[in-house]
This record gives sequence, C-alpha cells and structure tokens, in this order.
Amino acid sequence: MSELRIYIDQDELTIEKIRARHSQEDTLVFNLNDFDEETCTITTKMSVNRQKDTHCILFQQMWNEKLVLVYCGQKYIHVGCGSAEILYQKMGRPYVFSTSQRLTRRGLKIKIKGYIYDPFNLPSTSCSIMVDENNKQEVELQKSLKKIPTCTFLWKPSQTAFFKIDKLLYPNPTINCNIMSHWCVEGHELLHPVGCGYLRKNGDRRNYVPFQSLYYKGWALHLRKTRAGNLAFIRRPMEEIEKKLDFRIKENPLIDWAMYHLGKWKRAWSKKPVNLFYEKFASKSEEGAFDLFLKARDNTTSNNYFIIDPTSSDYEKIKNEKNVVKKWSWKYYWLLFASDHFIATEAPIHINIVRSNNKYFRKSTFEKKFIFLQHGVTYLKRHGVNSPFVSGKEATPNLMVVGSEKEKDIVSDMLGLKEEQLLVTGLPVFSNLKWESMDKNSDDLVTVMLTWKPYEEFMTDFDQTSYYQNTKAIYEALLEKLPKEKIMIIPHPKIAHLMQNTDFAQNVWDREISEALSKSKLLITDYSSVCYNSFYQGGGVVFFQPDLALYEAENGDLIPEDDEYIGHRVYDLETLKKLLDQGIHDQKIDLAFYRTPEYVDRYLTINSFVDGRNIDRIDEQLKELKIV
Repeated sequence: MSELRIYIDQDELTIEKIRARHSQEDTLVFNLNDFDEETCTITTKMSVNRQKDTHCILFQQMWNEKLVLVYCGQKYIHVGCGSAEILYQKMGRPYVFSTSQRLTRRGLKIKIKGYIYDPFNLPSTSCSIMVDENNKQEVELQKSLKKIPTCTFLWKPSQTAFFKIDKLLYPNPTINCNIMSHWCVEGHELLHPVGCGYLRKNGDRRNYVPFQSLYYKGWALHLRKTRAGNLAFIRRPMEEIEKKLDFRIKENPLIDWAMYHLGKWKRAWSKKPVNLFYEKFASKSEEGAFDLFLKARDNTTSNNYFIIDPTSSDYEKIKNEKNVVKKWSWKYYWLLFASDHFIATEAPIHINIVRSNNKYFRKSTFEKKFIFLQHGVTYLKRHGVNSPFVSGKEATPNLMVVGSEKEKDIVSDMLGLKEEQLLVTGLPVFSNLKWESMDKNSDDLVTVMLTWKPYEEFMTDFDQTSYYQNTKAIYEALLEKLPKEKIMIIPHPKIAHLMQNTDFAQNVWDREISEALSKSKLLITDYSSVCYNSFYQGGGVVFFQPDLALYEAENGDLIPEDDEYIGHRVYDLETLKKLLDQGIHDQKIDLAFYRTPEYVDRYLTINSFVDGRNIDRIDEQLKELKIV
C-alpha cells in the first residue's frame, strides 16, 4: 500500500507517493507563489487509497501568512494555498433556509431548518444566524459527512432566531443585510447565505419586492430576497416625505393594491402606451430626459408625462409645461401603476424612494419596460455583479442608449444584454452641450471630482478615508500653481456635509455639477465617468489613481486599455505635481498639453456623436419601436 510524503521547501510544495516501483508521475511539485485568490485550489490527478483517505486532510501548514492545505475528496488529491476562510469555504458549509420570517415592532423572528455539511470533520466551534456583526444568535445544527436531500430534513423541527428591533437599529448600520449563517472553524468566520422559504427561481426580479415592511422610530425596514432567492433585511433612515401623513395615506397597502390592479387592467386595454420620463431622484431636468419628453409629448400615438419633485430647484423652471406631473401627487401615483414604460437617465427606483417599502410599486416596476437613457458614458468603471443594471437585477433595462459601437460591445458583455437591446444614438445629456465650447482662452479653472468608495462608507473617521486624503493632496498641489478661487471641488452627495468641515470648505461646489464641468479647463478625477462630459466640452482630464489596486480588487478591473484613456494617468502625488508643473505656467493652464489630438481621437471612438442630435436619434428610434 502506498504512502504519501508531503513537505514545503522554501516556496515549493512537494507531494511524493512512496511505493515499491516509484515513477516520475508519483511526484508533484507546486510553486506556492502561483496560487492567488482566484486560483487558490488545484485538483491533481494523483489518487489515494479511498477506504483510508477519502475526505480527509493530509497536510496543513502556514506559509507566508497563508494556509497550505493538501486534502483528498472522493478520489483525487487537492492542493490549496490562500486565506483559511477561502479554503475552509470549499471544504464544508451550513445549508440553512428560512421556513418563515416575521418583522414586527418587537423584532425580527426567523424560523430555520438545515444542517452542516462537514465531510472533513473540521474543528468547528459554533454556528449562528447573523444579521450583522452586532446581531448574531447561536443555533444547534446537525453535522453530516454527506449531503442530505432537502426532503429528509424538512420534517425536522424548526429553530427560531429572534433579534430585538432596538438592537437592529443603531447609527450608521449596513443598509442591505443578507441574513447569513455564521460558521466558526478554528477561529475563522465562514459566512453562507440563508435561503428563503418563498424562493423564486434564481434571477427572478420579483425577488426584490418587499414581502414584509415596517416604519419604526424614524426607520424604514423591510424583508425581501436577494437575486439568488436568499433572505435579506433592509434598514435605512426614513426620508422626510415618508414621515408625512399625506404620503402614508397614498402609500397605504390597501390603496396601492387597488391602484396596482386597476393600473394593470388599464395597461391591458389601453391602445396608447403611457410613458413616464424622469431624471435623478425625479428631481432634475438637465440630463436630456426632459428634452426627449418635450419631443414626444405632442405625439398622437402615445401619452407622455414628466415626473419631478415639487421641492426641487428645477421644478420652478418647468412647472407650467403641459404634462409635467408633481411627484407624490395622486396623479403621480396613478401613473406609477398605469404607465407602460419608464424612460429615464436613472434606475426605476429613482422615480419613488430608493429601497422603497412600497410592495406594489416595486412589483409594478418589473411589469413595465425600462428604457435607460444613461446619465454618463459607460466606459470607465466596470459594472460588477452588484450593479442594479446587470441582466436579472432590479434595474435591468429593456433598451439602453449608448454612444458608440465600442461602448455597445462593452455594455453587452458587461451587463449581459443582447446587442439588439442597445441603441447606438449617443446619450441625451450631450445634446445640451456644445462640442469643444472651451478653448485656450477660456478661464483657467480646475475641478476636482473623485469617486466615493463604497468600502469606505462605514469608516467612522472621515479624515482617514482615501477620498479625503486624496482630495486634500490634490487641492494643496493645485494651490502651488493656481489661486484658491480657481479651484472647484465637487463632493459626492453622501459626504458633502463632511467636506464643509475641511480646510478647503470654501472651494466645495454646491451648485449643479454640469455648471462646474461646463467651465472647467482641467478636470482631475480618479474613476468618474464625468471625465467624458468634461472632455466633450473642450476640457482636459487627468486621472489620479494612487489606490488603483485596491479599487480594482473591490470593484473589478477598469474598462479602458492603457491606450484608450483620454488624458494623462498618474499613480502618486509626486508624478501629479510634475504633471501640473508641465501644464500650468504663470497661473495659466496649457490646454494643448492636457488635451492632445491623440486624446481627442481616442474619445471619439468611445463617444462618437458630437453633432448635438442625440435626442433626435433617440426619438426616431423610439418611434420606430412604437414606444413614443
């Protein structure tokens, strides 16, 4: 009978099968530096004695702060090198699903069934049901060396996990909480989602519809499913409008149930499609959706309305236009349910409240067609699996406009949309801009606009975020070349209030972003698509990306290849300062240095239309499709 000899020598792992007639195939050598997060395990073709060694760990040792594991499954030897959490995730897991759940003013009650699949008999200490780090409850689950058919443990008694409502609500909690099983193995925390008893098929967008909701002490709470049908708990501070009696009456479940069914009946029998146009949070009229609405409004083949919040600054400009409808009015609610299409520069959830508790609005959303006009070119940040626009997610568009064939190819692959769903017309926002409206004689103004990083959202000290530190570093570097009044800093809305307490508070831009970009001779950004808006109007762009590795690890690789960027690209502060020294002299920005003919040629392959007729092209396409 053969024996194994396994050892690490420097950076190499060697597995030898010792037997009487040893051959070259009986020795395997692995360079441990070749393992990474994506390829952290390898299945070999070396077999073992099945009676003795099936599902057991043959070797484990720490190497360069990574765990090296050699283990066998049904037949072959597997080699793993990486974090203990990732490796243990591959060796066993709890299978837990919720048979019922209830959200009340007392708390969140979840009844669960399941077991722990643990073929390697790992040294685990506990298993809990977890909402977040502050809310865990230990449960007792049976361990099994084999996978158990669902029907077998369905008959077993349920266990209950209960979380008091007041403990779930505290300052700055995670908004979207996937309910997880928390399995502890040798001190390492392994997380797996808890399935939901109301399971729809994977990718069914109705999974996003809240099935229980609650308003409590200034919080909006609801339960829904994830894209894969697992259980999720949503909590966020209530919007001011949600605290008003008028809103609560209009969003009463009985009233919305009636409007939902009446609206569905009306859509089925109406001969003319009803289209709702809106922009960001249904509070803007500057991204081109309003202009497209004006062209469609007088068509005799469709009924078209523009939705806008009456408290927004743009409302006063357009309130007297025909078919402009106040957000939150009774007519607005009727149109939510009776319309056939949402035509907008933002996701459907922006027409109401993001993460709304309104079950019937959310359900009705998935029964309509969504024509996504885009508010910015999709050719910088990658839309990962968490993007709402990916096929099967909540904001999957039925049709989407793009600015070039190049963007069309990227969007089709990235979002999983068919090419016929993508209209190559140009984005509507560019119809309201003038190509190269700025030149070398324009004012020497600089805008700094960095991207807010979701992974920094819950850092308690804003001064420690890369967002603040990078903004401050750029600002101080610019002060060496330009007077303070020529620097504009555009903050992300989530942290705009925090920017008011910084040394550069006076430079924080508090008006429309489009206004700042229209007069910025130079834009400094990291990963924001506004670079394409600024460049369109004649400005130059510099990409400052000192945290590129971390950003791409969290969000996926950026889209452009090195020869597709439309401006200089730097990765550290010293290089940025040199670039500013080269392009700014005597408080004058050398536009020719930052905006070269090569950058212009690259831009035109990404955003091809500069004739100002994008809205006309979109209108023509929608007419051909009998939408407007």
